Amino acid sequence: MPQLCIINTGDDKRFVKLFATLLEFHYIETQFQDVDTVKNAMDVPQTDSFLILLSQNSLTSINLKNVVEKLETKYPTAQYIIALLDPIHPDEFTFHLRNYHAINFSQDMLKGFTKLMSLFDVTFLPKYDRREKIDRREYSEQRHGDDRRVSNLSQRIRTGFWKSYAMATGAGVYDYLMMEAVQQVLVIEFLKPEAEHYEYLDAQGNVQETSTVLENCCQIVWDRFGKGSFERAIFIIEALADTILDNYSVKMLDRRQEAERRAGDDRRKIKLNYSYTAA
Repeated sequence: MPQLCIINTGDDKRFVKLFATLLEFHYIETQFQDVDTVKNAMDVPQTDSFLILLSQNSLTSINLKNVVEKLETKYPTAQYIIALLDPIHPDEFTFHLRNYHAINFSQDMLKGFTKLMSLFDVTFLPKYDRREKIDRREYSEQRHGDDRRVSNLSQRIRTGFWKSYAMATGAGVYDYLMMEAVQQVLVIEFLKPEAEHYEYLDAQGNVQETSTVLENCCQIVWDRFGKGSFERAIFIIEALADTILDNYSVKMLDRRQEAERRAGDDRRKIKLNYSYTAA
């Protein structure tokens, strides 16, 4: 597994979590070092690569200059990568490196991360085709109706969840979501109306409440991405849909079943209200 250490100043520490999360997601072991707190540049651990976060705020940092130049002296064979968070020309660098890669993140972060991952021979956020390759000559024999229904259901849930979230929040596909407890509660609230179009069975075949399913799977997703991290909202919502499908047997309710469920909820509310009045 490749190893990398992020070098940053206190002014750019808000970007560290984003870089570290995406790097570790792609199996690149990541450490980070704030040059404003390190006492001795020689204490920075050796790694395969060093990623230096550079912005207009940190451009004139004396601590950054000293640490970077001492690192190259101590680890001359390491790979040095400069992540430009603002439009900065190499001539403006206050430190001097003999060999380095400079990647501009200020204009397009997607292109920036794609180029960064390519330095480690890694594809950024790869899209895996989970469908089996099918011999067209045996298409009618190998493609079953059940497979089509599962595929359609998965796409329906993912699309429905995202539309519900986007409608409730006004979020777009490039907007981010802070992985905090309050956001977890809001996601459950926003998705529950759409989630109630389906029935969820656990491994024992028992029907589970929609709220329970959302709460359990939200917790799994939040733990997976890391509480406090900053992630693309659409990735979180789709990950939640996939987690539900991985942990429950899901089937779509027809209109009659949905009407019966609502009627049952209404009867329970009436009974509770009556009992309260009688008391």
